[in-house]
Amino acid sequence: MVRGVITSRHVFLHAPVIVSGFGMKAWLRCCIALVRREPTTFLRCVLGS
Repeated sequence: MVRGVITSRHVFLHAPVIVSGFGMKAWLRCCIALVRREPTTFLRCVLGS
């Protein structure tokens, strides 16, 4: 089942791609969501909402 929720594996494995394509701020939002254990999508991290 595809849920679209980010995982720590994907955030750290693809960190260079995320930073170069969307910026450090988006990557940090993903990391903060992981630390807080918030189920969120990558799109929400990129948009910052």
